[in-house]
Amino acid sequence: MNESLVISRRDLFKWTATGLLALGVTACSRYQPDDALDIIRVAVPDVSQRLDPRFATDAFSTRIGRLLYPALVDFDESSLPSPWLATHWQWLDDRRLWVGIRQGLTFHHGKTFTAEDVIATYQSVLSAQVASPLKGPLRNLESVSAQDNGVVFSWKKPDQLALFRLTVPIMPADLLAVGHNFDLEPIGLGACRLHKMTDQNLVLQRPDGVKLSFMGVKDASVRLLKLVRSEIDLLQNDLSPELIRHARSRSSLQVKTRSGTSFSYIGVNVKDPILANPLVRQAIAHAIDRPRLVRTLLDNMATPCEGLFPPEHWCGLSSSTQGYDYQPEKSRQLLAQAGFSGRITLSYKTSTDPTRVRLATVYQAMLKEVGIDLSVDSHDWGTFYSDIKQGRFQLYGLAWVGVKSPEIFDYAFASYSTPPTGANRGHYVDLALDEMLKAALVAPSMLEMAKYYKQIQQHLLTTLPVIPLWHDHQTLVTRPNIKDYVMAADGRYDALLHTRKVLL
Repeated sequence: MNESLVISRRDLFKWTATGLLALGVTACSRYQPDDALDIIRVAVPDVSQRLDPRFATDAFSTRIGRLLYPALVDFDESSLPSPWLATHWQWLDDRRLWVGIRQGLTFHHGKTFTAEDVIATYQSVLSAQVASPLKGPLRNLESVSAQDNGVVFSWKKPDQLALFRLTVPIMPADLLAVGHNFDLEPIGLGACRLHKMTDQNLVLQRPDGVKLSFMGVKDASVRLLKLVRSEIDLLQNDLSPELIRHARSRSSLQVKTRSGTSFSYIGVNVKDPILANPLVRQAIAHAIDRPRLVRTLLDNMATPCEGLFPPEHWCGLSSSTQGYDYQPEKSRQLLAQAGFSGRITLSYKTSTDPTRVRLATVYQAMLKEVGIDLSVDSHDWGTFYSDIKQGRFQLYGLAWVGVKSPEIFDYAFASYSTPPTGANRGHYVDLALDEMLKAALVAPSMLEMAKYYKQIQQHLLTTLPVIPLWHDHQTLVTRPNIKDYVMAADGRYDALLHTRKVLL
């Protein structure tokens, strides 16, 4: 292997030496922060996302949305539907699902929660005037009506995933009717309500009066520095392996990790003349040494995977599934078979996050070995994500976060799920996959449905509209006076509802 591909921990440390040196020097300052016990401060890369849950697709907006707007249905530890605002449900026939709703709940502005709010929320998402990305998974929904302290969801055709689709955050009907701006003033039924919002600070308030302050700090080294200096209380994820190691070395910080479900992948624009050939996509997959990247660049803080769901998910692929191992010679053969005997040039888009840029640089070196010249195009998060949603890319790197339902396969890969009403950003068209998705929705049992979705994942692994990389682990770094924060596998912020800050 080319010497440039041998990534040592010493190299990684040097890449961020400036940031870590700053941590060591300024941590000794005499800065004394306001450390009130009734506010828990969390630093995140950016807080300027969407607070209107109809348009929230990034991880931060979705996690905040759970604190503000509950849905009818959530998912249990087995990733199966469980009641949230719903009390229970019953199929009236093969196309009508009745869902009972909780009574006595009040929106943040004082309105009582009723079936009309559920109806108005789903009608808004389905409206032709609202370009909500939540619309795609609901294309089979015909109507929603009130009945017996609940609502009836009527589907155009039988749908075994109907319950899985009832995760739309519920919004108040009266404010939807007048076009209220939920991005500026989110009003829901959640345990938290908005306290204050600025360009770089979002503050929610819990029922017990404790405030949850989310501060936007783009640089990961600065976020950790703020934690060392007690300017914040908690960091979750978005730290490079070397910063995590540095945090472990400090007695003033607590570091916890756990396995996670976030699915990191390389996205592919299959409309591109070069990438439209599946042999080229397979060549790229064989050219990337995932185990080596996980071991060296990610410090074993991820698990290589072949499917979107981990093996323990009820429709996850087996851990023994054969994917694309590192075979550069096979990559070269596949490219030749695809008709590319000379070098080819591709571009890869990523954010400016240092770890993501390093990954892109290593992809660049690995692909160069097999005859692919990869240019790396990095942008701030907003620009990068906008480009991805609008299809302005050849290759890109992202992760699906918090996905529990197999409806993701319809939402992200069906030929009819291109943006803005779906997330098929690479414009992947595969009629065989469309038929498999339709068959899964009428499976006679969960067991049969699981078989279909495993077959779908195997099909995606063969055709590669995205190139699977790994499931990222979750990391939590806190000050020692932060108690009762229990990390979730999907990185949600729900634990902040029970977290305490104590005197030491």
